[in-house]
Amino acid sequence: MSYNFTDFLKKKNEKNLNEMTNQEIYYKLLEYVKERADEKTPNKSKKKIYYISAEFLIGKLLSNNLINLGIYKEVREELKAAGKNLSHIEEIEVEPSLGNGGLGRLASCFVDSMSTLGINGEGVGLNYHCGLFKQVFKNNEQKAEANYWIEDQSWLRDTNIGYEVKFKNFSLHSKLKRIDILGYEKDTKNYLNLFDIESIDYNLIKNGISFDEENIEKNLTLFLYPDDSTKKGELLRIYQQYFMVSNAARLIIAEATEKGSNIHDLADYAFVQINDTHPNMVIPELIRIMTEEHNISFEEATEIVTKMTGYTNHTILAEALEKWPLDYLEEVVPNIVEIIKKLEVAKSEMWKFYSQDFVNYRGKTSDKERYYYTEIIAKWLLDNIELFNDIKMISRENSYKVDSHDGKIKNEKSGREEEIIAMKLFDFSQNQGKVFDIIGKIIDYQTPLKNVQTDKAGKIDLLAYNENEKTLRILELKKPDSKETMLRCVLEAYTYLKVVDKAKLLKDFAVFLIYLL
Repeated sequence: MSYNFTDFLKKKNEKNLNEMTNQEIYYKLLEYVKERADEKTPNKSKKKIYYISAEFLIGKLLSNNLINLGIYKEVREELKAAGKNLSHIEEIEVEPSLGNGGLGRLASCFVDSMSTLGINGEGVGLNYHCGLFKQVFKNNEQKAEANYWIEDQSWLRDTNIGYEVKFKNFSLHSKLKRIDILGYEKDTKNYLNLFDIESIDYNLIKNGISFDEENIEKNLTLFLYPDDSTKKGELLRIYQQYFMVSNAARLIIAEATEKGSNIHDLADYAFVQINDTHPNMVIPELIRIMTEEHNISFEEATEIVTKMTGYTNHTILAEALEKWPLDYLEEVVPNIVEIIKKLEVAKSEMWKFYSQDFVNYRGKTSDKERYYYTEIIAKWLLDNIELFNDIKMISRENSYKVDSHDGKIKNEKSGREEEIIAMKLFDFSQNQGKVFDIIGKIIDYQTPLKNVQTDKAGKIDLLAYNENEKTLRILELKKPDSKETMLRCVLEAYTYLKVVDKAKLLKDFAVFLIYLL
């Protein structure tokens, strides 16, 4: 549907443009733009980026939205014909007080760019009522005053979305408000998702930007970056940050579930970009929700979250690298402290483990009873498998199933003894029908992992399929007189498991694995 601003005013039975004040025109333009934005379809592609940030310095939106809708010149000419100046009307707009500086501006640029590029990516933050502050001068002195920017008519849109966020001593129910993010001449749109509370109380502000920092249930979304020079201010920041990420995590899971996710595959539906340290509690919060509410193991939850999160740090200074005392977190959000402790233990234990003298991860130990320690180490690695989540998958464009793998020995005198053994085992299983206990039937040997020559990945020695257990096994083959330890075998085999594109591997060997698909 296409109609101009004048048609819109006639439909609303409004006065003629030349009879309206600049302020009246601004509010009608705001209404008109929002109605035209309703014609845009929200981006519904499967995977969505959630850009979580403590601030979004979005600036005044009228001109930007008019340009993105492709009607800026049209509206300007309509106003000019009525003796009105668009630039004067733009000055009426109150700037959203949702950001402070470079961090917020960068976040806004990201969400703008994603919308213009047609990427399903949205911002997630808090709906601050007073933002940072408004600078005024009285009696030749600079003063800071609360920057009240939210009016009865604004770019904010109400939704029926909200979640219960539990703190140590109380809970708060959130409400989600949205601002349309329109891409340049795009048929789709994204949103800036801003969470708020119903119980906000402006009366807590007494002098300038001073307010009661302890009444969390009424002050949570009053100000961006409340003064953290006292413990009260630090605790308020923790309350704010957890409220932000807990709501974000709920929104992520709810939207993914609506699209068909079973949570185990959440990384296929969502990616979380953490903008500086303020939202970093989203990591333990996602793990907590998965383990407590969806019966997913800590190890699997950690692996899922690792795959679906990224982090950007903008300033290498202490104030940009927040650190909160653990007892402060215990006071506010004890429900994620245990998750944080488990993650920290896993990290520190790995460091301690590899710093010990008897360990050499290349395959040998300094202990005389070499096999004893390597067995212990291998078991420990398997019990703490989530520590290897940084190993990145390499998706092979060509098939994992290579036609030349027929089990026939091309060169009996080859020095690659392990490869010859692998081919003989493959022939023994495939052509002579041998099914090995536990392992099952060998379906391939020397399965290639590289996508391009420069990839740091080798070949899987053997693939075997146990039909009774419906289990595909990756096998690492060693000669009887090998000097390599069990630790080396475990590390190699698990690396293959992390590197391989498991979905593609199953698909390429579907003829053997029909029950797994």
